[in-house]
Amino acid sequence: MKKILFSLIIASIFLTACGKYTVDIPNLPPELKAKWELELDENLAKYDDTTDPYARSQVASEIGFRYMNLGKYGKAIPYYEEVLSYDNVHFPALTNLAYMYEEVGEITKALEYEKRLYEANPTNKEVVGDTIRLLNKNYQFDDAKKLLTTYALHSNNGDPQFIDEMFKSIADAGAKAVADFGRK
Repeated sequence: MKKILFSLIIASIFLTACGKYTVDIPNLPPELKAKWELELDENLAKYDDTTDPYARSQVASEIGFRYMNLGKYGKAIPYYEEVLSYDNVHFPALTNLAYMYEEVGEITKALEYEKRLYEANPTNKEVVGDTIRLLNKNYQFDDAKKLLTTYALHSNNGDPQFIDEMFKSIADAGAKAVADFGRK
């Protein structure tokens, strides 16, 4: 327990020191910010008092969520990582880690979490779409096509319009990358 807490503290200090892990949330109403900060304080107190690993991971997920909503990604990330140490396919933790890393421009790291989501949910249309979007951003067009082809072949709920839109997005991203490369 002390080892996990020490790791969380070190990771939080390191990530917070890197300014890009704190973002300004525009138009966040003061009353909502105050509410979230209060809930965060309550969850931090609960976290310190919780010894059961499963219950602790649930509280860690809530803490990560509150920090993320407050734009404090550097503080949210270690808590979500702790959640994944108990449940390596925890959907909210994987989703939010992918989101935060994408927001700060770390597409490769975001893609790492998104691929884990995809492996656990290969027929989830939203996960497939998000994974393809990140693959496109990371110039991995062949991987995006393979993933979409697999989805189209194996999904019972394969939406033909979605599949067409995704293939078009891959082609458009590839064409844009070629055009951008030609301008340099």
